[in-house]
Amino acid sequence: MRFYFSGAFSPGPKAAHLEDSLIRVCKHKLFSCHANYVKEAYAWMNKAVAMGVAKDYTVMLDSGAFTAWSIGKPMHMEELLPIYKDIDAKFSKHFKELWYINLDVIPGTKESPAGNEELDQALIDSDINFNILLQALGPKILPVYHQGEPWDRLDVCCDMSSYICISPRQTISEKYRVRWLHQVNQRVKSGVKMHGLATTGAETVKACDWFSVDSASWVMLGAMGKIATPYKNWMRPLQVSWESPKVKELGAHIDNMTLAEVQMFNEFVESYGYLMSDLRDSHGHRKAFNLLVLQDLIEKVIPPPHREQGLF
Repeated sequence: MRFYFSGAFSPGPKAAHLEDSLIRVCKHKLFSCHANYVKEAYAWMNKAVAMGVAKDYTVMLDSGAFTAWSIGKPMHMEELLPIYKDIDAKFSKHFKELWYINLDVIPGTKESPAGNEELDQALIDSDINFNILLQALGPKILPVYHQGEPWDRLDVCCDMSSYICISPRQTISEKYRVRWLHQVNQRVKSGVKMHGLATTGAETVKACDWFSVDSASWVMLGAMGKIATPYKNWMRPLQVSWESPKVKELGAHIDNMTLAEVQMFNEFVESYGYLMSDLRDSHGHRKAFNLLVLQDLIEKVIPPPHREQGLF
């Protein structure tokens, strides 16, 4: 299973060097192409090329449709297509793979939910956008199946591409997202690869035969002074920063643990090629470390669920 880091990097030239260690280990990166974020995609990709690591890396570009919709300014194809085409022209020869998520039309607004006719038209418009992108960029476009859409829409997405995105509804509890994902896993057509959008909760990662998933939260713990450590077949955060306000709270910070626990965590950190002092001093190193831990857990520890055949 591939893990795509979808979080933001530190802004500004003074902080840029802190992200070099993260760029070196971030073999799969997802970027939003919304106007507020696309500059970051260009900056990171240019840096990866300059560092000589791009040839082994895969980048996935998201249209930014949800971000645009959430602020009441929907993304349009006239805005997105030139961005996708420019990125493809400039970087496809440098990176191992580039993937582009379709520009979905999101019906309604936050204040006014869409009616059935508007929902149906949104799916039609999304398919029009998919075909425009497919014609412009070839079979690098991923359609998206959203929680709440009819099941026959999943069949349509599977017919459109052998690699599709699955988007659980983030406004409901993980229990209901996982229940829905189990159904998706049983219904998706054989041979179709699934990418889980924002799906690195402990249970959502295990819910499907994912080919890839993305998230930002566990990696970005590094910016808050925390590292990811193994706990009950998953992870829990541990405060290690010198500047953490938890430094005096018993059991909440590495400075308030037993010598045996400290030794255990030191050995765990060193197994990834770091020293604890590196992680205490630099949020860039903490984020890179967290990424490595998460990739390792997803790829080696979590067994994929068995997809029963012939149920639907």
